[in-house]
Amino acid sequence: MISTAVAEANQSPAGGRIRRQLFVGHWNELQDGRRSQLFSIALDKRGIAAAEPVKLTIDIEGDVPGKPFGGREDYSISPDGTRVAFAERDSGAKEAWMPNADIYTAFASGGDRAPNGRPLKDADPVNVTLENIADDRQPAFSPDGTQLAYLAADRTDDPADRLHLVLLTLASGEKRPLTLNWDRSIQCFAWTPDGKSLIATTDHLGQRPLWRIDTRSGGATRITGDGRVEAFSVAGNRIYYAASTLGSPPDLYSIGIDGGKPLRLTRLNEPLLAQRTLGPYEAFAFPGWNGETVHGYLVKPADVAPQKKCPVALLLHDGPHASLANGWDWRWNAQVFAAAGFGVLMIDFHGSTGYGQAFADSVNGDLGGKPLDDLKAGIDFALRQYPWLDDVRLCSAGRRQVRQPGRLCEAKSDRSSEGLEPPPADHPRAARFSGSLFPGTGRVHRTAKNPASR
Repeated sequence: MISTAVAEANQSPAGGRIRRQLFVGHWNELQDGRRSQLFSIALDKRGIAAAEPVKLTIDIEGDVPGKPFGGREDYSISPDGTRVAFAERDSGAKEAWMPNADIYTAFASGGDRAPNGRPLKDADPVNVTLENIADDRQPAFSPDGTQLAYLAADRTDDPADRLHLVLLTLASGEKRPLTLNWDRSIQCFAWTPDGKSLIATTDHLGQRPLWRIDTRSGGATRITGDGRVEAFSVAGNRIYYAASTLGSPPDLYSIGIDGGKPLRLTRLNEPLLAQRTLGPYEAFAFPGWNGETVHGYLVKPADVAPQKKCPVALLLHDGPHASLANGWDWRWNAQVFAAAGFGVLMIDFHGSTGYGQAFADSVNGDLGGKPLDDLKAGIDFALRQYPWLDDVRLCSAGRRQVRQPGRLCEAKSDRSSEGLEPPPADHPRAARFSGSLFPGTGRVHRTAKNPASR
């Protein structure tokens, strides 16, 4: 249903619109008053719709699934099909800077309704996480329907706060934090059929493996090795998942719930990859800000001639709470840069995910400090460690807000008073990587550091 504000805007001869609160929009979509809502529809024995859709999110001002990234994980149907749990983020005046998503439960049928369609007593959705003023996400009913697992944050002022698992016993309302003492932020999870474990993914030291979490103790056991698990599904006693690395795009695999040797199920790009030579890659670590260990990856062009020096492309992730992990990126693909002859340097500076919450929190109020120290130290380390890297021809590349750290890193480098230099103008690759990739050298970029930051 289009809101009154949208209807009034559509009737106005003027082209402007007044915004009374944030968010104004997400990515390439402006907010116009419409919301994603959750409906249910009864099916007959043939699986055909037998009635009109029933809106389950009555009197809830928010999006289900949430925007901009929400999807199927934002709602769950109980095993007997009678109940639905869904996550909805409060869309009040503080939504933009104090995110608070809550978990609701409702009757899948919508419950008893009055003639006007309003729920009768006890049929309204119930907020089961009202006491937590931070985010609660990804509800999932247990296989026997007695529990609801979900992800919870503890802080309202930090969208990068660690997400930990909570188990809610539906009959009693008792909540039990399961992974509160595990210093990793869970991205997604699923129950095993016996209800004794939960399978989850987290960023972890430049990888994104699968973990099995015991529902009694909360102990986590790593299941898969190096690489990035993109998605997974649990069926029987096996997990089916898509995984990639810096040297291979995603393919499907399966592995036992208790681990073991993974079985590769697809080789979708093998004919095409047989016609290409991908560059080798390796992980490295070095002392970054304050001597703390920082991790990174280096991708070398294939078939580099002995004694040849390769220009360096420093790829930067955004966020800053993200990771350039051991996975195949479809946007800033390291192999594309390597194929053009660049040695590709990627550094998970302070603020990156997968190294503990303290590491991520360390850049709050200090975006122009620790990350830049890490980048400068990482560049110096790589140039000393890998003599085939050219210490003159360096550039930075990334998306959105990472361009400024790239410029700052160049301007602040101790290697040259002019900063890190782009390839010479007559170099065959200079024209290809121009504009924001090679910000003007010689300019001084100033940054402020919060003296109260850690």
